[in-house]
Amino acid sequence: MKTIIIKGIRITPFASLHWEPPPPGKIEPHGVSEIGYLIECNGKRWLFPGDIRDFRAYLLPKFGEVDILFAHLWLGRKCALVEKPPLIKEFCQFCADLKPKKVILTHLDEYGRPEDNLWDDHHAGLVITQFSHTNPGTPMDPLHIGEQVLI
Repeated sequence: MKTIIIKGIRITPFASLHWEPPPPGKIEPHGVSEIGYLIECNGKRWLFPGDIRDFRAYLLPKFGEVDILFAHLWLGRKCALVEKPPLIKEFCQFCADLKPKKVILTHLDEYGRPEDNLWDDHHAGLVITQFSHTNPGTPMDPLHIGEQVLI
């Protein structure tokens, strides 16, 4: 949480939530330590929480409203082939809890992943549909490798 300023760009790193809660009957969580970033520049605020596996947004620092949340899509371990992955509502609530004006879905079509952990446009569509029902004023769009975000 110590802010770094480089050429007028404020970068605030923070401990992120890449540890997924253990399944019933298990003691140890699964994951690795990870750092997320809040980037502030020219009056805009962008939040990059990283690979989130624990959707309890209250465990993150209080950032207030952000212009864009870059959210890595993840809907449950080895659940990409399930017709309706189990963590859609939790993912959407996590995004809403961070108070973004817009959400960009990332982590799509990473072809180095096994098929049961590969999130694609189908999954993005499920999330966008759910999110739009509960957050109709907040746009959510997918972003693929090689595409750019125009601000």
